[in-house]
Amino acid sequence: MESLNDTSSFASLNRTGLIRRIMVGSAFPVKLEIPFMRSHRLSIALLIFVLALFFYLIGINTFFRHDDWLILGNSITFLPKDWTFLWDNRLYFSPTRLDTWFFRPFFKLGVWGGYQIFGLNHTCWILFQYGLFVSAVLIGGISFRSFDGGSKKSVWFTVLSLVSLSYYFANIAWIGEGMMNIPQLFLLSLSLYLFLKPLKTTGLLSLFCYLLSLGFKESAVFFPVFLGAVDPSAFNQKSKRLSLGWFYGVMVVYLVWRIGFVPLNPGYRPILNFVSIARPLVFFTGLLAIPFIALAANGYRVAFKTKSEIKTALLICVFLGLLVVPHLGHPFFSPGWLLLPGFLSVWSLIFLVDSKKIEGLPLLRTAVFCLILSLIPIAWQSYRIGWFDWFKSQKAIHDYLRDFQEETASLIEIENCPNPKFPQVTFERVIGGVENLEHLWRIYHRTPLAFRLLPCGDQSVSPGIHSNPLIQWRFPDANFSGPNSPAQK
Repeated sequence: MESLNDTSSFASLNRTGLIRRIMVGSAFPVKLEIPFMRSHRLSIALLIFVLALFFYLIGINTFFRHDDWLILGNSITFLPKDWTFLWDNRLYFSPTRLDTWFFRPFFKLGVWGGYQIFGLNHTCWILFQYGLFVSAVLIGGISFRSFDGGSKKSVWFTVLSLVSLSYYFANIAWIGEGMMNIPQLFLLSLSLYLFLKPLKTTGLLSLFCYLLSLGFKESAVFFPVFLGAVDPSAFNQKSKRLSLGWFYGVMVVYLVWRIGFVPLNPGYRPILNFVSIARPLVFFTGLLAIPFIALAANGYRVAFKTKSEIKTALLICVFLGLLVVPHLGHPFFSPGWLLLPGFLSVWSLIFLVDSKKIEGLPLLRTAVFCLILSLIPIAWQSYRIGWFDWFKSQKAIHDYLRDFQEETASLIEIENCPNPKFPQVTFERVIGGVENLEHLWRIYHRTPLAFRLLPCGDQSVSPGIHSNPLIQWRFPDANFSGPNSPAQK
């Protein structure tokens, strides 16, 4: 097998265009070469293409959901009016109610920028998030070149990350989560790659990427612990030690500021009881263990030979625990939380395995097994909640409100009748609450309009022609009557 460090091999590959060099000015003198073994390069490209087609089909059969309208409404409606709102740790939970949220300025800016490019084309948003995720995976794979067996480990990491759909599916399919987590992941993957390089300039750029990631989501804060675990040489080299010191300094300062001076979002205040802690812990453990199970089922056994390897493994486990702990104690579990722990747990798994032992393992069989295990919870949950039928009423109500004639009504009533086959599929979960609808309305209209949710069969819903416009929601259908109904136009 040819080594990509060999000059003649590199020149040959470069002439064929199979290796791309990315050079960003003199401040970034780093060759970002894709270090995949020749026999796997085409397979990885095919896997990326097939998954892109998969997410394209997801994109044309899904639409924006409740949290999306909250996020879009804030970034589209309020941010351009006052750009200092970027640095506010509050959010408009309704167009008239500003309340404590999180400090995520670059997330707000990213959503605003995405809207300028994609508008409300849901498919474009999904393909953008998928492309950014793939970029993070490729950069994460490139970072293995700093270690022994880099090419082999790079292939394993890239393939296992791409087929581990359970930890990144929700982030790509859900705009509200994806625009927080995927840019954060991309920046941290780039930060890891740059930190592992010996150049001083890359150390500064690595720190800069870490700082930017904190502006997307707070969960990046413990990343310096991970860097210290995977690059023990940083404690022995003066330049690396100084760079890592800056990382830890930023981490400590950020934690003091974030915990001590920024109010906590009341909706995320943990409830410390057995169920609220055990339930998400089981989800995290089960879903993040899938790549480990796939590797073990195909013959690999983890064995640490030295105290240094044991110490590194324990430190990585501590770091992964720090990523998970803030998500415990909540009465709900968001699959969007899995992205960063999932990505870094797969990276850690490949980092810790013996490069000689992994060479003889069946990559294809392991990848297929991992893909099947990852698809099972996704398919089960999607079927259980009828997820692929959500977009019918989501799109219908969006189009109805977009085309609604202003000043013809001051109130829209909604009769909420869930389908008995899908008891968990409520109007608030699929479309949104009153506040979410108000944000959706403000995107298209200037005149305020009120919404009122009515229980199914409410007697106030008068028969015949209604004085107020009425949306009768019986999942997965939405029917419209009264003034401005599609039937009357």
